[in-house]
Amino acid sequence: MQRIFTYQRYLLFVNYFAFRVIIGAIALSWLVPEALRWTDSILIGSTTRLSLYLTITFAALGGLIVRIGRELKNTVFIVTNDRLVFRTPSCVRSILFEEVERFRCRRVGWFAGYGELQGEKTTIRLPAVVRDLSGMVSLIRRFLDEAGRDSSYDRKEVEAFVLRSRVNDLSEERTFESMPSLLWIIVATTFFSFVVAFRIWQLPALTAIAWSLVGAVFPVASYLTANRLISAMTYRRMRAGDPHPESLEPERFFVSVGAAAFIAYLVLGIAFKACCRSGGIS
Repeated sequence: MQRIFTYQRYLLFVNYFAFRVIIGAIALSWLVPEALRWTDSILIGSTTRLSLYLTITFAALGGLIVRIGRELKNTVFIVTNDRLVFRTPSCVRSILFEEVERFRCRRVGWFAGYGELQGEKTTIRLPAVVRDLSGMVSLIRRFLDEAGRDSSYDRKEVEAFVLRSRVNDLSEERTFESMPSLLWIIVATTFFSFVVAFRIWQLPALTAIAWSLVGAVFPVASYLTANRLISAMTYRRMRAGDPHPESLEPERFFVSVGAAAFIAYLVLGIAFKACCRSGGIS
């Protein structure tokens, strides 16, 4: 028997989206000097140098993103009947279950935490960003029992970790399904905030950009808050023995938290505009 576990899908999606954003930023950095070619020839030299510097910076950042994406895509955890294998593009580590000295499961704050399989010479960490982490930990526990190493772990600790990991797995599924919509909402909110601040409020460009960045935070914060509430409810249901803890309606949470975040966004916008006016920024 052999099962392969990879990193969660939304990490690859974010990496893919970030690379496309870098390409767009490079293209946008060269549109400014091209536009100035027809309006103000004096500024062409300085803006061209700035575009060149930005291109070099973005290209380096893009190279880093590609490398991280390759690592994420090609890193796997392989569970077989007799061992756990951790394989990356640069290294391979494995531990025989019969040689495991300790299997620990750690909780980190509100997150599922991580597992740690310790052998005689090698330690393999099982991070919370592994897809179907609860399934992998359950398999490892089963094979440890079959290898006679049930004394290497605390049963209650592992059971609690499997429960938290299952909640984390459900959260990953929601995040992956919501990611395309969430990213477009972030882009739309950022653009809308800039247009309102720059064209309607008539604030300076840098101040308008600052407000647009603030606007981009609200969709992220509201999604994380709603997702956290759903995970907390799911965890309580699982502990109570509910056979269908995933039957919650996430849309209700997202709409409620999103409405509250929108109201907070409007209130903060009014305060931001008033502060800029009182400070003489116009």
